[in-house]
Amino acid sequence: MPDTLVTTIDYMPVGDISVLALCLLILILFLGTFVDRNEQYRLFWLIIGCIFFGTMSGLAYHQMLGSTDSVNPVLITIIRDVSYILYQATLLIYVKYILILVSIEGRERRKLHILTAAAFLIFLAVQILGNIFHFGFYIDKSGTVHNGGSIFFAITFAFFVGIIFYMLFRYRNRMIPQIATGILLTFILCIILLA
Repeated sequence: MPDTLVTTIDYMPVGDISVLALCLLILILFLGTFVDRNEQYRLFWLIIGCIFFGTMSGLAYHQMLGSTDSVNPVLITIIRDVSYILYQATLLIYVKYILILVSIEGRERRKLHILTAAAFLIFLAVQILGNIFHFGFYIDKSGTVHNGGSIFFAITFAFFVGIIFYMLFRYRNRMIPQIATGILLTFILCIILLA
């Protein structure tokens, strides 16, 4: 995997702060409009929570990385990992949300649960082992940041998006077309922004 040395920080917190504000706005609207407190309600809370705390972790990571003060490299690594793990957990929960939304049951549901849980656990293992064995993100003794292994984050993201697209196309007759279109456009926008 390519190893990228981070020498300058070209980071502006505006995007992260906007995401935090949107999460709070969504929760306020959600509390006022969601009537049925079912499993979808709890999953939606988990999704927003993962996005919110993942963004908080990402914001803290970038602020610590750009700080002129001496910051513990282990703490920076942990905060970055928390951010990445929460973003992947968001997708895992989102898959579960769509499984409920399109009423996938039985063997197909178990298969998708196992497949996505395995992908998440593999991502988690690679993320942690990459830090330990220096094929992922790490900060060396001289303070240089090595950002290798981020490609696996992108691969796992693509896997989850692929599963979501599969479910949306395979079970499109079970969804309200406007909701399916909204989900598709959201992920297409995410892919464009990540590219």
